[in-house]
Amino acid sequence: MRSRDDGFWRWQAPEVVLSLDPNTLAGSIQNPAGTNRWTFAGIDRLSGSDGDHDPVRLESCEALDRGCRAVLRLGGLVLTVEIALAEGPSTVSFSLTPTTDAELTSPVRYPPPLRPDRTPVVELALPLKTTNGIVYQPSPADDLDVTFDVAGGNTVGLSMPFWSASTTRGGLLATFTDQDDLELTITGSTDTGVDVAIGWTASLGTLRCARRVTYTLLDEPGYVVAASAYRRSIVAAGRFRSLADKIAERPVVSGIVGAPYFSTGYLPFSRRKLDQVLTGLRDIGYRSGLLGPIDFLQWDAGPWLNDYQPFISAPDFAAPITEAGFTPFAWFYLEDILDFDPSFEPEMLALDRDGQVPQGWVNRDYRYARVCDAVIARHGRRLRERAGTFAGLHFDTTTSKALMECWSPAHPMSRSADREARRAWLAEVAGWGHLIGSEGGCDWAFDVMDFCSNNPRRDLETVFPAPARHVPLQGLVYHDSVVSYCWEYDPYNRSYWGGDWSRAKILYDVMCGNPPTVSPVLGYFPVIGASEGAVSSSWVTWENPVTQRLLREALPVARLHERTALHAMLSHAYLDDAGTVSRTTYEDGTEVVVNAGEKPYDDGDGDLPGSSYRIDGLLTRLGGHDART
Repeated sequence: MRSRDDGFWRWQAPEVVLSLDPNTLAGSIQNPAGTNRWTFAGIDRLSGSDGDHDPVRLESCEALDRGCRAVLRLGGLVLTVEIALAEGPSTVSFSLTPTTDAELTSPVRYPPPLRPDRTPVVELALPLKTTNGIVYQPSPADDLDVTFDVAGGNTVGLSMPFWSASTTRGGLLATFTDQDDLELTITGSTDTGVDVAIGWTASLGTLRCARRVTYTLLDEPGYVVAASAYRRSIVAAGRFRSLADKIAERPVVSGIVGAPYFSTGYLPFSRRKLDQVLTGLRDIGYRSGLLGPIDFLQWDAGPWLNDYQPFISAPDFAAPITEAGFTPFAWFYLEDILDFDPSFEPEMLALDRDGQVPQGWVNRDYRYARVCDAVIARHGRRLRERAGTFAGLHFDTTTSKALMECWSPAHPMSRSADREARRAWLAEVAGWGHLIGSEGGCDWAFDVMDFCSNNPRRDLETVFPAPARHVPLQGLVYHDSVVSYCWEYDPYNRSYWGGDWSRAKILYDVMCGNPPTVSPVLGYFPVIGASEGAVSSSWVTWENPVTQRLLREALPVARLHERTALHAMLSHAYLDDAGTVSRTTYEDGTEVVVNAGEKPYDDGDGDLPGSSYRIDGLLTRLGGHDART
């Protein structure tokens, strides 16, 4: 339905109204009652190709059944813009399609930020990488102004393609599925609390392909409502695969249910120690868990990262680990290569726009070259027989590295093609029958992978440049699909960085429904990168009383995951103003209350002491002592 009143065109669906000025493309979206209304500015705010606000010419605008189509000219760049009611309920889409191949040297910022009408944003939710999600409550004192690459690497990008903003009257969910060349700019605003602007970046030098973002009105405010709406959308699109589905397809995946990540580091240790660990874990009460890595599959590197750095290579450990009921896994790292590796071929390497090979990992004096993801599968299949020894494979950086372009004439690759190549490689290896995971998991691979290391690092850093709270956004969408762990070098034990943040990490996992990441034995070797200080070699030892305490404190965390792993997470909320006491509920009725603070809290079932949690009435206390229930 379309009407012309006061110069505006309007289209209405049962749950959303789109209004637009055809002369400027300024407009609004709102619910029919008008209580949840968001406005957007016109084309005069559109950034041109030189990064400034170039004059933009609106060459035409025509009405369609569900919206409008306009043609814009920015210098040599000509765009077709469509703004329309989308298929989903309460949803409007903005799409840009280039009709010329003009070079793009700076982002095209359209649509402008959608801003709430007459009420400020009180919460912004972001699924930042290396977190399970955060919420930011705007404050003018924060002086916020940050721009980041949505498809960036750890601590930079997003793990899921959405963000949400809430006012006291309702919310707005922005989604950009399969859009890989964009950045978000988040700025504080005295009028609206915070603005979020999209900038479409070049793909191999031009705008190249259609870009699309959708906005969905949410009747209720809050990150839980937004995450639930996003989950419904991926289920409807056929992009969601539950752990139950994965187990039916690959029975080995059942080994991740209630399974700690027993990180044993990269350094060799003896078979005698392994036997002691396996017996001891079972004596404590563990019956499942990923244990490793016990081998290093990086092209033909063998048991050495480089000339100095040994890496455990004990494929014979796989059989006793399996016999004890645990899942042995190997490291699978093919994104980077050293030029003296026997597998090295110059044709494998990625090239940037200047014809240079991008640098991969740096360790000591060794600088690894970046392999193009378009060719990894073709070369990597030679490792299938070796990989067959291990039930589990941990891909090192497949989902954690930023998406990249390759300008090699032999295998040119856009960032979208890179995403598709990485996902296809993960799916292929999963199809070999393995349980698979990767550092820094991303939504585009969650239907084919089983675990990731998206937990916050060190002392639960938010990686956001203003005060923010951790929330289980990933769990609200994917709890019964993908398991999230800590980084393997940052478990409950004293960290690679030297700190002891075990209490905070355990309580975080209980809040988010994650199984524990804890080391029965772990050898830290000194990674000395270009931007890192030297880290001393050290060991987590089985005999250490702290190790034994942490293993026992982690057991109820594992059992919570065993209980809830195949059920959706339904809700999460902070119960106090300080954001230290939270309640999480699951589809099977399980209710978990966590007090990460120091003072007791009365949650209605009695006082919940600091550093403790209650699962359906059963209390567990931490705080540097054995867990007791």
